[in-house]
Amino acid sequence: MVMQKKQIAAGLMILAMVLSLSGCSGGNSQSAAETGKTGKKEENVELSMICWGSQTRQEYTQKAIDVFEEQHPGITINLEFTSWDGYWQKLAAMAASKELPDIIQMDYSKVVQYDNGGLIIDLMPHVESGIIDLSDCEESLWKSGIINDKLLGVSVGTNSMVTVINDELMEQAGLEIPDDEWTWTDYTELCSQIMEKKDELGIKWADQYSEAAIDINQLTFEMLEADCNLFSQDGNNTFGFDKEEGRKVFVHYFETMKDMIEKGYIAPLAIRDEISVNGVENGSIIRGETIMDTGHWTNQLEAMTEAAGHHLTIISMPNHTEKRVQPMRPSQLLCVASNSEHPEEAALFINEWTNNVDMNLELKAERGVPISSKVRAALAETMEEDSAVLQTFDYVDRMAAKAGELEMPEPASYGAIETLIRNAMKDVVDNGGEPNEVYDSFYEQAMTEFEMTSEEG
Repeated sequence: MVMQKKQIAAGLMILAMVLSLSGCSGGNSQSAAETGKTGKKEENVELSMICWGSQTRQEYTQKAIDVFEEQHPGITINLEFTSWDGYWQKLAAMAASKELPDIIQMDYSKVVQYDNGGLIIDLMPHVESGIIDLSDCEESLWKSGIINDKLLGVSVGTNSMVTVINDELMEQAGLEIPDDEWTWTDYTELCSQIMEKKDELGIKWADQYSEAAIDINQLTFEMLEADCNLFSQDGNNTFGFDKEEGRKVFVHYFETMKDMIEKGYIAPLAIRDEISVNGVENGSIIRGETIMDTGHWTNQLEAMTEAAGHHLTIISMPNHTEKRVQPMRPSQLLCVASNSEHPEEAALFINEWTNNVDMNLELKAERGVPISSKVRAALAETMEEDSAVLQTFDYVDRMAAKAGELEMPEPASYGAIETLIRNAMKDVVDNGGEPNEVYDSFYEQAMTEFEMTSEEG
């Protein structure tokens, strides 16, 4: 499963060719760090930055900031960290008071909402001025931040959905790790085989099935398999399917999850909610309670491996149909708040995050495969052959050929729809709701939410 370094280097070249549309553009041949061009003298500038993520991510981020501050002694970065669940509530409160941090770690699903509110700036002028240098970045990767004809953020890494497997327990069970072409039938059969050896392995379930947020991620995945999109791709604040198209996918998903949980194949919803709050380092696969964890993103492997203390293997998500789909998107974007008093220095920090090898050696590609080819090559040279980072590089390379066009960011109602989906899932799984009736209620509430949000906008 693990590639040798020469194979990794070749894989990185393939990834660049597959993902590149027409070469690179924007920026100068030198980075802003080399030219020192911020348009201002770097002296006694204090910037704030906010991120979500694991304890591992927080430690890596702070070390990268320390490198930046050492190389730019006139700039100080004050980092604030929180969990995913608390992040957006905190950010919304900051936005309401026009006190957003200078630098914001932004999820792709939320960027349109913050642009519509005039809360983040267009970074393209800073690319054109040379402060942000994207010349070593594949165009298809950095252009993921272009929405509404503006560069609203710079991707910190490429991300794809995975199934994480405890290969030590799989070997103990005498079972083989599936390949990337496995199906949902293969998945359920493997879950059954694992549960037959439950007591011998000392586990509770076959699969944790990620955290609570997986419901909307998995539905996005299954909609693509059904030749639909969960949300509109023309910029409208609505679904990308009609009611009866959606019924087939949603009801099947509700019924499947209920059946899998009742059989003990996957963990109860309460366990997944717990992980959503406490972080991936505290997941069931880390505690030895499951062998698999389906529906994570590649950038989470580093933190999970460190917490587990042993090697973990990643393979593709199991597919329901012969159509192979593989969502691939920016893991996060770095954006600059419109209320920032130091946008050029904030843009310089984003440039260094993108291009500075020393900073990226500290970041360890934990947020995803870096968009700079030079950074990827430098990281590959320093990593152990069985490291989580090289495994994610290899995986993204394998999945690149299966990835379709990047979907539009989720609409303004995304957060409310995500909550409705979670509630609908709980109604079916925990409260015994009839799936079709639950879907009808969910759809009606969702359409009302879309209408209300559109009127507010």
